[in-house]
Amino acid sequence: MNNNSYQVLHCHTKLSDGTLSHREVLDKCRDNNIEVVAFTDHDILMPDKIIGKLKKLNHPVRFISGIELSATGIAEVEGGIPLFHIIGLFVDHTNKALQEFCADARKRRRERVAFLVNNLTKVGFSITEEEVEKESSEGTIGRPHIVSALLKKEENIKVLNATLEQFKQAAERDIALKERYEEATRHDARSQVFDLFLGDTPFVPGVYTPYLHETTMDKGVKLIRDAGGISVLAHPSYYRDKLGANIIEKFAKENRIDGIETVYALSPDGKLNDDFRSDTDSFRDIVNRYQLVAGGGGDFHTPEDFERLRIPANILRMEETKGFLDRIFAKWPEYRGKVY
Repeated sequence: MNNNSYQVLHCHTKLSDGTLSHREVLDKCRDNNIEVVAFTDHDILMPDKIIGKLKKLNHPVRFISGIELSATGIAEVEGGIPLFHIIGLFVDHTNKALQEFCADARKRRRERVAFLVNNLTKVGFSITEEEVEKESSEGTIGRPHIVSALLKKEENIKVLNATLEQFKQAAERDIALKERYEEATRHDARSQVFDLFLGDTPFVPGVYTPYLHETTMDKGVKLIRDAGGISVLAHPSYYRDKLGANIIEKFAKENRIDGIETVYALSPDGKLNDDFRSDTDSFRDIVNRYQLVAGGGGDFHTPEDFERLRIPANILRMEETKGFLDRIFAKWPEYRGKVY
């Protein structure tokens, strides 16, 4: 590997909730000094036909076949976590058990979309399951596809703006809502749909439905390992309220995870809040002490995500991705042949 270029081990495409094709991602990587990218779409494996086409390109950017598994259960966390993710790198996309897991996860995702669509119509939106299906192409369906369908109709924009005004009025009466409202006003329309309706803690109650596919972290890790892959805990700071560094260290000590993302969330202004910075330092320490894989590198979904690589502070953080694969190859040299 070229240690002068970035190595991104977390990225999405149109196969799940990204907006770019695999080829478009490779081109964006080439234009942003990224030499290797892992395709890690949600609960779906790279199809043979896509892998074959990409191999024939002889593209200067190399790729890794991966996945991002969804899970909810952790033995150490009472009541579990609404949703957390495990990255699988170098997985065998023909593994039967992993294919069955993905098929069931996609079925549950469609059931969840039906619940969400029904709830959205109850609060005034015009949307159907068929419209959401069109946004998801042939891949994994989820909330981002609902948002895309919603925002195509002017009448839905009016509902969104009217609800934002209600949020403003509520924030004027309740100081506890003020910061959340101000943050929502800084977001674009897509993000505001999550702020108001589809996020884990939305302003409007009764719309959001938790993820319906239940599995445990340990089962997810086993699926990845049995498929010949490496398991990496994705964006652990997202779960900081329930999943502290002490529990993650326990995973490392008990060999229940192979890696942790230490580079993540390239922010629009390049800034990290104090909690995120502290968490990242803790995770980096755990990675080093237990000789785990360091992963991450952006979690790219859109062209705008790649644009953030031009921000100086984000460039500094991406420097850490150089040599990610050298660390993996030192421990598992057989994976050298799985970078295409």
